Amino acid sequence: MPAQPRVRRPAPHQLPSLPADGGDPEPYVRYFRAVLAFSFLASLALSMPLWLTRRDYPHVPVIEGLPQPPAPLDAILLAAIAVAVVGVAVLPRPRHFLQAVLVIGAVWALLDQNRWQPYFAWYLVGMLCLLLGERSAGTTEKTAPAWHMAPLQLMTCCMYTWSGVHKFNHRYLSTDFILTAKPLLGWLGTSAASLPPRGIAALAVASALLELGFGVLLAFPRFRRVGVVGLTLMHLFILLMIGPLGTGWNRVVWPWNVAAIAALWLLFWPRATGPRLAAFLAGLRTPRGARVRRGAAKPAPRGIVYASLAVALVFGILPALSFAERWYASLSFQLYAGKERIALLYYDSGRPGAVPAAAARAARTPGQVNLAAWSIDELNAAPVLEERVLLSLARALARRAPDADVRLLIASPPSLVTGERKTRFFAFPAPALNPVDVSSQYKVDLDEGTGAELPP
Repeated sequence: MPAQPRVRRPAPHQLPSLPADGGDPEPYVRYFRAVLAFSFLASLALSMPLWLTRRDYPHVPVIEGLPQPPAPLDAILLAAIAVAVVGVAVLPRPRHFLQAVLVIGAVWALLDQNRWQPYFAWYLVGMLCLLLGERSAGTTEKTAPAWHMAPLQLMTCCMYTWSGVHKFNHRYLSTDFILTAKPLLGWLGTSAASLPPRGIAALAVASALLELGFGVLLAFPRFRRVGVVGLTLMHLFILLMIGPLGTGWNRVVWPWNVAAIAALWLLFWPRATGPRLAAFLAGLRTPRGARVRRGAAKPAPRGIVYASLAVALVFGILPALSFAERWYASLSFQLYAGKERIALLYYDSGRPGAVPAAAARAARTPGQVNLAAWSIDELNAAPVLEERVLLSLARALARRAPDADVRLLIASPPSLVTGERKTRFFAFPAPALNPVDVSSQYKVDLDEGTGAELPP
């Protein structure tokens, strides 16, 4: 009986060959590395108190009781990561600097969930991809290092896709879209009140559809450049509206918008880098037992495969749970979607030192602090408004001043259809100071326009 021919059975992460005319991707990655590093550095500088221990806004570690680095160690860590980020930008082989950035970033994330900002996660994934490229640089396979930016490309596709999906809600379509465009209306000599509501809603739907569609197109080589152009125009519009020529708001995300534009034009537009994500995903789908074409690329390094699968889980799948309030909105890319919670801290304003000085300065009504306003005023960063984070934060304040009658109101994300919110009210009674839901004792009049949310 004649011997049967042997069929090569590739691993699930076997990759197809790259286009012969794709060119060398490394120059584009090198340029992107510099932009990513300097944007990261700018974001750190703009939100410096967020990364330090010496601040009034409470830290919320992942595990309660984790000690914060004392002064001056907190400043030393910030200086160390700044030096490491500069090294990433300027050195030809910054492997150890990339490792330092990732280690300090991981420690920071463990010590305070308020740091779980979407731009911080995006920067760290970018740094991880660059480190994976450094680890693959010594391989004899010329195309192997070309795959290492695929996890960040995948995360970027997820970012725009989920951001567009989240904008399909009542509040964005009726209110938040036109609020973002308020500077443009002023330049045109008009106002939102003079525009028909249906026209505003139609423009808002179009903006959400375009962002969602452009994000999906990035994953397809044939159409990715359409996505690049469309998303670049979106970022330029955002920078114009919230930048120094517009409202001057949320400055910490300005560098992130610049880095995102760089990612579009350096990781998606060129032939050397643009098709990589689609080819990588096709390689992940290669079934066992499939015949490999002659000249096919070697399997992607396992680190890149695992990083891509982790990105797909955390930023591609888990954001779906945010619709049920079971996953972090900040990691689900609810960007300018009008879906954030409202958190109000109540305290005895007649008691000296009832809340930290920064909270008292942010209070627009005696005895009431909007935590979003406090976070932006002190940290120059939007707060992470997950219920577990807010309860831990309020409990920390109650422990600091047990006699201040600290209470917390949490208004849920608005209904997708009606825009209505559900409110819950928590007290922190002594001696344990654990949160107790006392919503039944209060009738809350929630007025988002004036910020006067006062229980009787």
